[in-house]
Amino acid sequence: MPKSHRWAKGLPKLILLLALLLGNSADAAGSRQDAMEAHIAAIEASAALPADHLETHFSARMSPAFLQRHEPSQRTELYRRIQQAVADAGAIMLSERAAGTLMELHGQQRWELLIALQPQPPYAIEDLKLRAGESLPKVSLQPDPDASLNKLSADSGFAGVVGIYNDGKPMLERGYGAAHPALGTRNRVDTIFGIGSTPIDFTTASILILAQEGGLSLDDRIDRHLPSVPADKSSITVAQLLNGQSGLPDFFHNEGDWDADLAWVNREEALRRMLHTPLRFAPGTDEAHSHAAFGLLAVLIEEVSGMSYRQFLRERILGPAGMGRTGFYGEHGTFTLEDFAVGAGPSEVGLPNIPPNWGPTSWLVMGSGGMYSTLADMRAFYRYMRSGVLEQPWATHYRQPAIGIGGSDRGYYYFHVFDGKGREAIMLSNGNGHGALLQSLSEALRQLVEQRD
Repeated sequence: MPKSHRWAKGLPKLILLLALLLGNSADAAGSRQDAMEAHIAAIEASAALPADHLETHFSARMSPAFLQRHEPSQRTELYRRIQQAVADAGAIMLSERAAGTLMELHGQQRWELLIALQPQPPYAIEDLKLRAGESLPKVSLQPDPDASLNKLSADSGFAGVVGIYNDGKPMLERGYGAAHPALGTRNRVDTIFGIGSTPIDFTTASILILAQEGGLSLDDRIDRHLPSVPADKSSITVAQLLNGQSGLPDFFHNEGDWDADLAWVNREEALRRMLHTPLRFAPGTDEAHSHAAFGLLAVLIEEVSGMSYRQFLRERILGPAGMGRTGFYGEHGTFTLEDFAVGAGPSEVGLPNIPPNWGPTSWLVMGSGGMYSTLADMRAFYRYMRSGVLEQPWATHYRQPAIGIGGSDRGYYYFHVFDGKGREAIMLSNGNGHGALLQSLSEALRQLVEQRD
């Protein structure tokens, strides 16, 4: 499943939530998944709490068995250590393990928090185990980024493409490592990669274009554009879908889906699920990232424009921006195997493991995933969105400092950082996004972009 993709406004430090779908198995669906997401959100929120609130905050989520196994003093110390680890984290990554969900907290010290839930409702936390993990490797791109990346490729197996830009001029655009080891092809600037949840940017751009043209307003309630919206969701606005305040769940796959990413679900079924899944909170009362919200935005784009989501992207963004090597899962186009980088993730589908072999993009991820692209195309996208196609205030979104991350359990990783003043870096990799190397390299790119002469 694509890692969740968020923008960080301003660049004081790299804060990335690289959250894989909480389990690709059937038992992760429904209320158990919702419960885990709520627990994780509460753990993240603990960083801002006063020390004397920790016991109440955490223990309300613990099972009776957990509370019985741990003396109050033990619990207090554990909660305090978790709070400190979360507060110090510059990056957080979630992944599934047989024993529960692993929350990796990357700061000066790397910590691993294993969260195990009760097997039955109410899915309270059965166990919390905090242990020190291996620190991220130090990666520096100074004084010569190209030489440093070549060394990382030779010594640590980095495979991907990197672009570094200053005031619109490329300082570096190079491919590194193997694209398709079996064929002996190397990564090039025009090599095609899966881009995880990066299509969230395309959906956002589409909504801003429609808002600028008057097709919709960010203040519109969704029931203005969609029929038969349930009462609990009728007040959700377009802006709340964009900013994480809709209350919709992150994902909406269910037990019958063979894969949380690739199982075929059509628009009608996806819309039914999105509108009838319980909200995590009342719209506008809290904030939590939601891939489902961008799926609903994709539906709105179709309703307002009268085009399919694919057609709108191609006619209004991909074509005008010159993004000729960007497409959807299942599409081969005129490309050959040599055009694609093969994903090297823990979950592989197809031989080779590339997006054209994954079947057509499902509405499980339409609007928030299900696409592939290149370094040159993604660079063209950002240039196009800053070129004047959007006027103020719509243009602000793509001209302000931002960090974006996308990825896939099938072995692709995407990173973008922009300082709002002209410095920018883009990285696409066919390596494991869980790996410490790509996280450290992302931080090194961020530091390089932030650096001022």
